[in-house]
Amino acid sequence: MLALHEIIRDAGQNLATLSGDDFIEGLTKALADLLTAFHVGRATIRDAKGTRVGPVIVVATSPIRDGEIETDAVAVAAFAGAQLDDTSLRAGYECIAKVKDLEKAPSEDPSRSTVTLGLIVAATSARSLDSIAQMMRRLNSETLADLRPDMVAVLNRGTVNYLVTFGPDQTMPGDWLPPARGKRDFVSPALLHMVTTATSTFSLNSLVGFIIGQLAFFGPSLERPGMRAAIIGVPANRTVVILYQFDLRGRLMEIEKVEPVALPPYLIESPGKELLAKMFYQRWQDGGIVILEGRLPLEGLLLFAPNAAPTMTVKLKNERQVSSVLAMSLDDFKAFAEQIARRSNLTVRQQRQEFTIAHLADEGTSTPFVARLWMTPLHMRDLVLPQKADVDAFDTVYQSVLNDLVTLRRIGRETLDLWNAHIRRIASGEIIRYENGIHVDQTIDEPLSHNLETIIRNAASAAKQFQDLPRLFGIDIGFMFKDDNGFEAGIRALESTDPMLADYLRETRKWLQPLTLTRNSLEHTPYVAPRIQYVRKPGNRFEASEPHVLGLPVTVFIPVILSRLNRFIEEVLIRSMQTAIPNPMTIAEIPVGARDPIKPERFSSGLAGQVQPWQIIYSDDAFDDV
Repeated sequence: MLALHEIIRDAGQNLATLSGDDFIEGLTKALADLLTAFHVGRATIRDAKGTRVGPVIVVATSPIRDGEIETDAVAVAAFAGAQLDDTSLRAGYECIAKVKDLEKAPSEDPSRSTVTLGLIVAATSARSLDSIAQMMRRLNSETLADLRPDMVAVLNRGTVNYLVTFGPDQTMPGDWLPPARGKRDFVSPALLHMVTTATSTFSLNSLVGFIIGQLAFFGPSLERPGMRAAIIGVPANRTVVILYQFDLRGRLMEIEKVEPVALPPYLIESPGKELLAKMFYQRWQDGGIVILEGRLPLEGLLLFAPNAAPTMTVKLKNERQVSSVLAMSLDDFKAFAEQIARRSNLTVRQQRQEFTIAHLADEGTSTPFVARLWMTPLHMRDLVLPQKADVDAFDTVYQSVLNDLVTLRRIGRETLDLWNAHIRRIASGEIIRYENGIHVDQTIDEPLSHNLETIIRNAASAAKQFQDLPRLFGIDIGFMFKDDNGFEAGIRALESTDPMLADYLRETRKWLQPLTLTRNSLEHTPYVAPRIQYVRKPGNRFEASEPHVLGLPVTVFIPVILSRLNRFIEEVLIRSMQTAIPNPMTIAEIPVGARDPIKPERFSSGLAGQVQPWQIIYSDDAFDDV
């Protein structure tokens, strides 16, 4: 006996082969067979004013009589046709808009919806799913939000519909079902994602699951199939096409990206200095939302807000709450925090930035080193690590790693300056002469050896400490510091979960292992750089031979090892964060020519489907050039 999802799958595959009226009749019958407690059929929908729309396929809570059905009984209306093209898609939009514009009696039960779900369904389309979604974007710009279709399903392509998240919570998006129409006292902090689900096999499953979700609110007392059982097999991967937010007038507006949460937050403490909550601000269209983390009720705090208006709050996971969209700027938010402190016995203060950027030899955010290794990881950290304990663990390790990188940068520059000044003085004859042999008045062997030892130690130390950071995101690279057998066992395990990262680390091992082994040998024997050899040339000229470290001349070794280490830490850290960032977000690479010269960050967060996820690929190109 076939399971429910198999029955729906087979029906969908059969329907995709039908044309003309056969498809419409077949779809009607398939829905009627699945939704036996409801009345399914082709009907003209009629409201109390006598306005009629149709005929369309309806799923209703009362019988269809003489080919007509009262609008109050219609849970679902579907405009159906065998072939979807630009003309039929526009016709479907117009039909669904008329259906949704019919007058309906409001629900007396807040848990029961009276809004009709609007669908456009076709067997096939010559258009790609992405092309259909782009056409929908254009039609959306011409159609009021309450009158737009809620899903377009093409059985040989897939579906286009909307997922919803609230405020800053971008995890676990759910299907967006049409809200009650009419004037609202508040503006929802809903973020809608237009998404495509590509599937030529389970499109009907996706459609039926969506309908069942609607029926749970429209006809909750009537028996219906299980939604989860119906959508087994529907691909979980969805491509985000575009985002929508409500503005202060309640209009659903298209946006390219979500504004970041303003940092640092305000801390709210009891009279006994107990931390009760953290309060954040996020810009939202022409207003803003307030986000609270902690035990205090956000609704009570909003009584102190300027421009007070009816509001509501949404409870998210991890003791987070978010307000409805408010007529509140960032300056208004700061004034709001001050009002809470002034008019209550609570202490409200802005959190100090606890992660301190040290003086970097007069370097600022315009250098790739500062922008990419100091700024970007801290921005990404706040997106990926919700728990304070994890943030603290990250900061402790990363601060130590960065201290090593800063030291390396300083010592590396000093060492190159030392060498270049020495060879200039040798070339000029200032500190060298020939008297029955070559005499050098000032050598640099001792400071050179000391500096090179420091570079080797700090570079290996930074790499070794760094292994603790990927673990926070579920990736163990400890095998990089084991013997060959341990390395091979670890890399094979990683290949099964992230082959691209495994390939990257195989290449990294080629320079990291010799560095680590050299550093280990320094634990037993101080490093002594090869002594500089001096050669007399014709014309009483002199040259100094450049010492080599790990097979490279000093002036090559220093920039190469710093570049490799910077890239290793940056790229493995970003890859680790990318695997842990909540769906539907991802991390993308900003092209070199498109980076902000004031802060040339290499990576940014974005929505999967809207940006191309970055792929980690090893190369020896210089850090500043990628």
